[in-house]
Amino acid sequence: MTFLYVTSAFDHVLGIRAGMFVRDAKALCPQLVIFPYNFEAYEEVRISRVSVVEWLKKQSIRIFICHHIFVSFFPF
Repeated sequence: MTFLYVTSAFDHVLGIRAGMFVRDAKALCPQLVIFPYNFEAYEEVRISRVSVVEWLKKQSIRIFICHHIFVSFFPF
């Protein structure tokens, strides 16, 4: 059985979650479009992201990281 690896905020509104079986997700939303996950590309982006974060730390820029990165160079 195939399961969902990543879902969006909109999917969550419909009750679709990561780790859910595709069959169950399609039952909640028959129009659901599923794209194959590209692990190699994900790893490439992850490495780039880590490099950017490390560079920002060296610049004494305060960063908060969760699932997304938001960096502001202006006062809040």
